[in-house]
Amino acid sequence: MEKSEYGKWIHTAFAGASFAYFLAVIDKAELIVSSYSLAFSTLLFAIALALNAFFAMLYYGLDGEPDFSEKFAKYWLLVRFNNLAQWSFILAVIGVVYFVIEPVVIIVL
Repeated sequence: MEKSEYGKWIHTAFAGASFAYFLAVIDKAELIVSSYSLAFSTLLFAIALALNAFFAMLYYGLDGEPDFSEKFAKYWLLVRFNNLAQWSFILAVIGVVYFVIEPVVIIVL
């Protein structure tokens, strides 16, 4: 929550990408259950979608407030959830990338 513009755009983009993931895998339940990396990614995308949507609404809803970033920076719990929102999305993407390259890794190793 360092800067209002950063949070406004990054949380919106991460929430949109997380929602797009769920739209893409809406009928792929068997594939998700059969792969640990996809199951892990799906869980992290769910966390990322909920938290990033929440923070995006906060940033857009309280945009006119003066000193918005400073108000929330003093609450350590909000800062931790902000970090969780970003890292859960990043780790979920890493899990999906690993699912894609997993057959190559198995062949090489």
